[in-house]
Amino acid sequence: FKANNKIVELNEHHAFETSEQSRINAKKIMKACAKHGVYISVNSDAHTCWDVGRHKQAVKMLEEIKFPEELIFNAKAQRVLDYLFKKRSALKDELNNL
Repeated sequence: FKANNKIVELNEHHAFETSEQSRINAKKIMKACAKHGVYISVNSDAHTCWDVGRHKQAVKMLEEIKFPEELIFNAKAQRVLDYLFKKRSALKDELNNL
């Protein structure tokens, strides 16, 4: 993931509300992301307005494993904006080279 600049999603619903095995798998994946310096995105999987921003279990698990805040892509708006501007610039360069 890191080599290809990919971001792994930690989805509150799928990781914590489906099965115990999903929780175990999510924890393993997050530990691997931390070990290899891979960005993650924490999301609620909201399908109704009442669930937007619901990610308490995900945050708790990340705190338990001491996941580095600097690898949580959407923890800071500026981090997201910087990424989008970088991607936009790269796309412009690619289109100019066609």
